[in-house]
Amino acid sequence: MHLVLRMIAPDVTERISIEELHAHEYIQALLEFTDSKRKLRRKRMMKPLSECNLPRTGGLRAMLNYLTDNIEHENCAAACLAWVAENACRADADVPDLLPLHVWRAIIVHNENSLVAEHALAILAHCTVVGKMHLEEAKSTASMGPNETTFLETLIDNSTFWNANTFQMIYDLIEKHASVDRVLGNGFALLDAVLCPPGHISFQTKVENAFWVKHGKLSQKLCEMGFVDLILGALRKVREGISELMRPALAVLWKLSVDRKNAKRFIEKGAFVAVYNAMKAYPQHTGILNEAALCVCALASETALTEEALTDLDVSALLLTMVENFLNYPDLCHNALLAMNTILRRSEKQALHFIQCVDMDSEAKAIKCLDYIYRT
Repeated sequence: MHLVLRMIAPDVTERISIEELHAHEYIQALLEFTDSKRKLRRKRMMKPLSECNLPRTGGLRAMLNYLTDNIEHENCAAACLAWVAENACRADADVPDLLPLHVWRAIIVHNENSLVAEHALAILAHCTVVGKMHLEEAKSTASMGPNETTFLETLIDNSTFWNANTFQMIYDLIEKHASVDRVLGNGFALLDAVLCPPGHISFQTKVENAFWVKHGKLSQKLCEMGFVDLILGALRKVREGISELMRPALAVLWKLSVDRKNAKRFIEKGAFVAVYNAMKAYPQHTGILNEAALCVCALASETALTEEALTDLDVSALLLTMVENFLNYPDLCHNALLAMNTILRRSEKQALHFIQCVDMDSEAKAIKCLDYIYRT
């Protein structure tokens, strides 16, 4: 009765909002019995995990046959994908050509399940690494709309390609489970695998330019979808101590920021501060520092990043400390020095600031570090 009175209250300030109404436990209970999607999901979850009886000893082929036969059972599909991710996607293990299609089917039917999302993303990342999925233009212009036949034809045509269609499905899946760190981490790891040119080690301009000439528009499309907010949202969890999430998020950030339009989007939304905070929070994590240095290099290359943003945070001194602490990590030293070079070449102001912020003790260490790197 109280809920009804709040709905019809004459004073608009006392009237319950749509958001509050939808979140109310009574309304949620009604939706459980009336909403068609929820009713269908309850039906899919009727078979408990204890009754799934996965063919764990039959190998990957048996597991995929099982997935095909039990695709309508959510718990069985989630357990099946978990087995595939943990047992068939180790190192550079080869997988069947049709594995991505099996995964896409599971995503379409069970996208509400965070475990399905977590393991599906991990499997697709592995498929990308071993060459079962490739960056290409969409193979069909058919709309991903309500026509089921057309939709399935489009899915089959695109199941082994990364393009606007499949990336949109991935974004929708990650965004739906953005509060689940393992889903976010696996999603970024997937993008990292997709966006890494063959033979790529660090920020190599020629390699990157050739790569983005071909795929730059698709990269921009990713940022338009909303991946910028997902990445920065993950980086802002830095105080929660989730290091596994930081490295892949930073890796995707700098790869997308090679494109100038994307870099500007990231800068406008505070990416530089987020990168700096990650570096400060994990001063001994070489994986995070390596990706962060490349982020600095990509973002500092753009005029959209102000001179004040660089000097206020004193990034150059932090990069120099990284070099000093990790002399035995050549890739990390290379990327940190490259980032410093990018900053110092921006203006005389940056060069002067760097000289002023380095005291005599640090100067001696800097010379020693640079000499060591040169000799090795």
